[in-house]
Amino acid sequence: MKKICTGIFLAFLLLFMALPVWKGKEPFRPKHAELPSDVEVIDFTNKFNLEENENSKDRIAFEFAELANPVTGRLPENIKGRELTFAAKSLRRNLRQNVRGAAPTVFGRSAVSINTDPVRSFQNVGPFNVGGRTRGLVLDVNNENVILAGGVSGGVWRSTDQGASWTRTSEVQQHPSVTALIQDRRSGRTNEWFYATGERFGNSASEVGAVYRGNGIYKSMDGGVSWEVIASTFVNGAAGIVEGHTFSFIDDLAIDHTNPTGTEIYAGASSRIIRSEDGFETYQVVLGETNTGLGNYSQVEITSSGKVFATIGSTNFNGGQPEDGVFMSDDGITWTSITPPELQISTERIEIAIDPSDENIIYFVTGEELMRFNDSDDSWTDLTEHLPANGDQGEGHHHQDGYNLMLTVHPSDPNILFVGGTNLLRSTDGFSSGDNIVQIGGYEADGDPDQFSPYVNHHPDLHNVVFFPSDPNKMLTASDGGVHLTSDNLSNNSTAVPVDWESLNNGFLTGQFYMGAIHHYDIGNPLIMGGMQDNGTHISLSGEADGDWQLIGPGDGTFSGISYNTLFVSLQRGVMFKYVVNELTNTYEFVDVLLRPSDDEDEFLFSNPYIFNPVNQDQVFFAARGRIYVTNDIRLNPEAGDWVSINLPSSAGNPFVSALAASTQPEGVLYVGTRNGKVFKVEDVRDFSPSTPLIELNTNGLPEGNIRSIAVDPENSDKVILAYSNYEVISLWYSENGGDSWASISGNLEENADGSGAGPSTRSVSIMPNGQGGSYYFVGTSVGLFMATALDGDNTDWVQQSPDVIGNSVVNDIKTRPIEGLVVAFTHGNGAFSGQYEVDLVPNINYTFQNEDQVTLRANASFDQELPLGYQWVRDGEDIPGANTFGIIVTEGGVFQARVTDNQGNSVLSNEIDLTDALVTSIDNGLLNQVKDIIVDANPSQGVYNLVFPAQFSGGFELFVIDSNGRQVVKRVVNRYATSEQVRLDLTAFPDGLYIVNVANLKSRATVKLLKQSN
Repeated sequence: MKKICTGIFLAFLLLFMALPVWKGKEPFRPKHAELPSDVEVIDFTNKFNLEENENSKDRIAFEFAELANPVTGRLPENIKGRELTFAAKSLRRNLRQNVRGAAPTVFGRSAVSINTDPVRSFQNVGPFNVGGRTRGLVLDVNNENVILAGGVSGGVWRSTDQGASWTRTSEVQQHPSVTALIQDRRSGRTNEWFYATGERFGNSASEVGAVYRGNGIYKSMDGGVSWEVIASTFVNGAAGIVEGHTFSFIDDLAIDHTNPTGTEIYAGASSRIIRSEDGFETYQVVLGETNTGLGNYSQVEITSSGKVFATIGSTNFNGGQPEDGVFMSDDGITWTSITPPELQISTERIEIAIDPSDENIIYFVTGEELMRFNDSDDSWTDLTEHLPANGDQGEGHHHQDGYNLMLTVHPSDPNILFVGGTNLLRSTDGFSSGDNIVQIGGYEADGDPDQFSPYVNHHPDLHNVVFFPSDPNKMLTASDGGVHLTSDNLSNNSTAVPVDWESLNNGFLTGQFYMGAIHHYDIGNPLIMGGMQDNGTHISLSGEADGDWQLIGPGDGTFSGISYNTLFVSLQRGVMFKYVVNELTNTYEFVDVLLRPSDDEDEFLFSNPYIFNPVNQDQVFFAARGRIYVTNDIRLNPEAGDWVSINLPSSAGNPFVSALAASTQPEGVLYVGTRNGKVFKVEDVRDFSPSTPLIELNTNGLPEGNIRSIAVDPENSDKVILAYSNYEVISLWYSENGGDSWASISGNLEENADGSGAGPSTRSVSIMPNGQGGSYYFVGTSVGLFMATALDGDNTDWVQQSPDVIGNSVVNDIKTRPIEGLVVAFTHGNGAFSGQYEVDLVPNINYTFQNEDQVTLRANASFDQELPLGYQWVRDGEDIPGANTFGIIVTEGGVFQARVTDNQGNSVLSNEIDLTDALVTSIDNGLLNQVKDIIVDANPSQGVYNLVFPAQFSGGFELFVIDSNGRQVVKRVVNRYATSEQVRLDLTAFPDGLYIVNVANLKSRATVKLLKQSN
């Protein structure tokens, strides 16, 4: 079996003797023996020549394919409201009846059990300092310390200390899509607040990305502390099409504060304006009632004298007698179109801003135009020529098809306008010229159309601006990055960063994860990371609920991974890179290599899967269209063209690979799922090559939809679960025979046995052994996290987990750690949640090739002093004398296990690792004779060596230098190497002694001894 490998090993000992199976005089310490203390901070502006501009349409197409009915190609009508109703009626119930009540403790310490206290069983673990996409934002008129903000999939949050901390006030079972938020500012009514739900475009938690149907308008009578849906606006699961379209999508809310009685309130809905005189107890459509273009934005603003202005977009055809454009009304009932000729074009959205200094002046902005209307003489002024709408998302004005658009006038200076799209622009002469426009948020204005440098302490994609009444130069913004504050919106500190901002995302838990990662094996390992919508990839090194997460990847963060020594990071379209532990500094260091297997981005999904082998963690599998890519050693940093690939059979129809999962016991089985419902298997990946067969499995009875997730039982590779994410299909399937046959296990997650109805979309599955011969089975859905303790076909009973903490949040990903029963649910709207389940001892081991004749084996480490572990390594069923550390080095073949013992004396054998045919046992073959013709100019030397490498290393390679203590002292990447060139190696800074130089690329490897003698 050929293994391509490189890395750190105790090479100097190999020069003199063959190592025994275990080197036991000193305890071996794997790379993760001490938790890394930091991650290198990287400026991604110029890395990999990546553009950070967001392609919202690309994301929408990706999400639509994940969720649409695969037969009709359409989203079921009002599916969000219907699935929430189904979940409330059929899926939420007492947890105690389904979880064993007499489970053992974990290593002498009582675990937090889901059946004893479901509220304590899960807690939000962040990201504490990263906010998600936010549209609603209001400052309490009575108290400037009170801020209310609403995430588009994260619910309503309230701060009483001006953003130093936040509390969620909408319940987790209430609709989380906050699109508009307002306060009744009339005297005696200021405790009354309203929030609207349902977003037609851009919500990545939705059933189609562009469409996240709401279920009505909510009202608070206690200053935003609690909320109830207004019954007349409630869109339940059985609502008809007309009712659904009235309050399913609300863009804007406005209250007429001049009306002394009742509550005259307006809603901008789907191509319509709705008016009520009693707070939506009753209502009528007053504008756009006959419009058919229900995908258009509608906005409404009201002057302090009660005059109403409204806009309705026109991108979607509104019928033969459309009401779209710009309107005004004195009473909110009778409307006059005032649309200027310049706006007689198709536009998605028209935002409104009334000048508070002179309410006769009203501004209107689209993605391309800026107009000023003077109500005193019905005149229009076109300011478009000074609006820098140049199509560059990083510079000037760009609204991404209406995804982000806002406009406001400074309360004390009518000449100062703020316009927001991807960026926040400020004009000090009302955009009457192009000379006084400054970019003060979003991206930095660096003048380079190919660069997207995030504005310091701010975020692109603006949705709202709020001024402080006591100081209008003090201002809040709502964006895709949450809530931010500036104390001086008029400052001009520098050309690049004229205004200083402060993040107020201090527990504003609205992060929208696509996928996440934890360390799967070590007790107490706090590492948790994940990729989020428009917020890159972040990591927590502490695991503390109120600890900050660090940005380690740009763009839309997608799949992540944490191996024994590596952090894997990715963003849209398969862009992947990594951080690797530096043993000397004990930090994760960025590796400046783009690891995407192909330069053709069309080969990869918007959120593209990849995994590493859970047993041989340097082997990585990468999904693509019609194929999978593999590297047997990710340490070699393979770039485009360096990966091995195998194609799916032509009969599969060239689909995207959408899910991957690899086995633990036994190692070597890889399952592959596609977007058209096909399933494939590689029976042994341990010697992966282009000729490795990819076997198509039986799909009789399986849907044709998108396989979103695959889970392989860690204790039996033949037991596999498939999760299909589409609506109106049977979602969950199980095989006990390696995919030869499948049976539905959707059970009560389906409304109807055939998958039709309002059953939720299933996003992720995981199997966690309980150490007693059974397992916990988890599924993340569009209405929360569910678990079963037994699989019983269509009778499988899935129980909602933590309904009062996680609630109905979209759970996009689930990660588990069996050794301590840890479960982390990554949601798309409220961050990540961590819980612990009762398990007995479930040990696992993994390995790394350090050379063809040397392998490092690792068992579960423990970073919890209260939960120590003991070890005994076993080879071919026999204990290895003295092998009692959690990591060993082996140089002889065999079948290896670790017997792990907890502090209660329980001892359990781990999974097996079969190295019988994997190792080269001859020291000569393993070290000296791989490549004989490396030329060293002077050896021994006082420290400077010039090396020439043979043709096998042309193009480039990695070079590692190991000292006599087995420590890596030099690591270099040699790019574009040409045969006969000299590579200079300077070891003058290191002590005299013997050094081993390891070089490797995907073609070959070599080892050479160097002796440093200063005298």
